Amino acid sequence: MGTRSNRIVRLAALFHDVGKPETKAIDRGGVTFHHHEVVGARLTRARLRELRYSKDEIDDVSDLVYLHMRPHTFKMGWTDRAVRRYVRDAGPLLDRLNVLVRCDVTTANASDLTMFEATLDSNIAGTAGVSYRWDFGDGSAYTAAYESNQVSHTYEVCGTYTVRVEATDSWGNKTIGTLQVPVSQCEAHVRYLPVVAKSP
Repeated sequence: MGTRSNRIVRLAALFHDVGKPETKAIDRGGVTFHHHEVVGARLTRARLRELRYSKDEIDDVSDLVYLHMRPHTFKMGWTDRAVRRYVRDAGPLLDRLNVLVRCDVTTANASDLTMFEATLDSNIAGTAGVSYRWDFGDGSAYTAAYESNQVSHTYEVCGTYTVRVEATDSWGNKTIGTLQVPVSQCEAHVRYLPVVAKSP
């Protein structure tokens, strides 16, 4: 990676969360920064223009800021189509975006990464094909359905969150398990949510 590329990545790292103050919101789930990458890209473009960077540099840095949250969605699972879309949208910035994202995710406190496991207690003989959807209580939407009962989630702010898991068994029965999860800076967490599937 050349000198210019290094400068682009460093500028993107400097500006990548600049949109958080403007998008900060507090609700029952805690503090959120929804779409801070969109606002951040706009603010980055404006500031770099004021600093008289070249158009190409402004475009590259702003695009990296805009795209830096894309890979975070893969922590709950991914599809080939999603990866192809990520590569397509990144275009020639792919290598630099990967560097930026790698730096971003590794700067989080280890305690912010919370592991969840749902335990299914079913009285249905031969139950198979159970899928799980998760709501982590921090303002994010339910995840897509996954066959794995283990997931991880990174909380940006410490606090107590109500986590919900919706389990659907092979008969189409649905049940929801909930758990109050305290997220602190002093320890990592593994949480177990029991859910019960009922016979049809």
